[in-house]
Amino acid sequence: MIATYRKPTAAGKVLGVLLLFALAALGLTDAAAQAPVKTVTNQAPASVKEPEGRALTIAAVCQDEEGKPLSGVQVVLYRRDPQKLTMERLRSEATGDDGRIQFADLASPPTEVDGSGWSYILAVAKPGKGSIIQYPTAASLKNPLVFKLLSAATLQGRVTDASGKPVVGARVWAGCPYNEPVDGVCSTRTDADGRYAITDMAPDEFKPKLSADGKTAIWISGCYFEVVHPNYAHIRPMYHHMPDTVDVVLPLEGIIDGKVVDQITGKPAADVLVYTHGTDSVEGGGYQETRTDLNGKYRLSSLLAGKYNLWAKAPDRACTALDSFAVESGKTQTAPDLSLIEGGWIEGRLVDAATDKPISGAVRGVLLGVGLNGPSRPKSGAGRQWSKVDEQGRFRLHVAPGTNFPYIMPSDAWERTQHRDYFQKGIEVKSGEIVSIVFRILPTEPIPDPDPAPVRLMMPVPAERQAAALVRQLGGWYEVNSDNHVVEVNMVYHKAPGGQRYDNDRTDTDEALRAVSAFPRLKRLFLRGGQATDDGMLRLTKLSDLETLFIWDALKITDAGVEHLSGLTALERLYLQGVNLSDKGVAALKHLKEMRSLDLNGPAITDESVEYLLGMTKLQHLNVSNTGLTEKGVDRLLTLPELKSIYFPIAAIPPEHRDEIRKRRPGVQVNFTSP
Repeated sequence: MIATYRKPTAAGKVLGVLLLFALAALGLTDAAAQAPVKTVTNQAPASVKEPEGRALTIAAVCQDEEGKPLSGVQVVLYRRDPQKLTMERLRSEATGDDGRIQFADLASPPTEVDGSGWSYILAVAKPGKGSIIQYPTAASLKNPLVFKLLSAATLQGRVTDASGKPVVGARVWAGCPYNEPVDGVCSTRTDADGRYAITDMAPDEFKPKLSADGKTAIWISGCYFEVVHPNYAHIRPMYHHMPDTVDVVLPLEGIIDGKVVDQITGKPAADVLVYTHGTDSVEGGGYQETRTDLNGKYRLSSLLAGKYNLWAKAPDRACTALDSFAVESGKTQTAPDLSLIEGGWIEGRLVDAATDKPISGAVRGVLLGVGLNGPSRPKSGAGRQWSKVDEQGRFRLHVAPGTNFPYIMPSDAWERTQHRDYFQKGIEVKSGEIVSIVFRILPTEPIPDPDPAPVRLMMPVPAERQAAALVRQLGGWYEVNSDNHVVEVNMVYHKAPGGQRYDNDRTDTDEALRAVSAFPRLKRLFLRGGQATDDGMLRLTKLSDLETLFIWDALKITDAGVEHLSGLTALERLYLQGVNLSDKGVAALKHLKEMRSLDLNGPAITDESVEYLLGMTKLQHLNVSNTGLTEKGVDRLLTLPELKSIYFPIAAIPPEHRDEIRKRRPGVQVNFTSP
């Protein structure tokens, strides 16, 4: 449901008041009516917020690895204000023998619908233990928080500039996504040789984790951390294990100078927030924020080279963002002026499609929100507008004029929204308009058909239809070429036309391989652990067109299974994550001369395998980080002529030799990682 309102004229206001009295007399102003309230004034809609100033208590219990109370844990309470760009230390408590702390008589944070209100941060630390940084929400504070502190792990490495010189005094921190660390917690500075060591990290292996519903596996390949120095770009490298060693190269910073003008007053906009967020071309997101001076001018520094979206934020104003502004390393560039304008509003509510009753924004600890891309937040970047949904299911967004694309978060609620395709086409909003919409959400039980009607699959040729039906029965997905031959089978996930991702949790051993053996033109195959064994791999031997094979967590596959791939000479990309190979398994791959990208696992893989890999002269990307290679083998692999990136086991190369290894192939991205 959608309704658009313009600001009324003076005569319209009088008529509206008379009409409201008439409706009241007829009993038609019941809040349960289907249509939303249509009263519109010259003022922007009132903020949807909860009462402020209520007393709040934050209680927590700290435990060791065995779940026993942990004494001597220091818990520090901070308050972060995103409007003032400040983080203030409020209180500190140490746990006693019962492992408990409590902060009483706290002010309740405001629940601004756009997420701009201040919030609390907790830093939990004890020598020898991995520190924890927590962002408590109202829902999480109904019961005492539980912090389980594990034995500490270390994130370490060396920070250099592009010429290899050490960067001294760079700040390095993890666990806090803002532009400043929490003092003394998961943070450090580089020494005179550019080296850093964060010694209070919590250990993590980044294994597949189940989603909140316990049905979907979520793959997390690593976690970002922050490296900042005033003379260089702010970058967000990733660690893939904890403990881990990550060396970092800081490029020269790019700088954006600009100005914000209030188009309504015609004056420079002083003391307003300015944000930038990188597009896909900027690794790690490229998020920065600052404020304008008295002349409306701003400077955004420490930026990586790439393209950025910029926008300003001020009360009662909207802003059309600057889309994909290019930033160059080592240069200062002036951006076009950002304009604060009147804008329009998208407001509305979430209702249960079965009962027409409002859906509260916080149900069973799950926070509902409405996100938006459009002129205010271009789709080219990850930055988006966001509104909380209140207890009455209401939300509002102040937007720039143009086509706007609202959606519901989390994705589960969005996927159950009726007429979702209508909203995905965009809603046109004009300056001064209030556009009211209703999201009608289907209940979780009974669960809707996971394959909605708009999703269509082309039928393959008759000889392949039975096998294609089996793929679908097993929860997989297939694609056909212009001749209707199946060319791709994905047993891990598929994406619907609307962009929703559906993960497959079926692991019927070798059944998928029985199906794909019927597709002689198959080029791409994606499998997950439990879907393939050594015996099942035999069914791949006739797939002479196969170019890509990905198998995640393939613990049931050994050298014997990989030997069945020896005749697939068209293979260009082979990913065997979790397969425990030896030199014998690598030898079986030596005839695959078209290989461009190869990921191998197995501590039993030694320097003997190097000779087989050197025969793959077209290799561009190679991961042998979880192998038993030595420095001698590493040195030989660097001679591959087409190499672009390579991952070596960190144990193979002493720290003092790693820079020298990188210098041997300056055009190659050389990484040293833990298994």
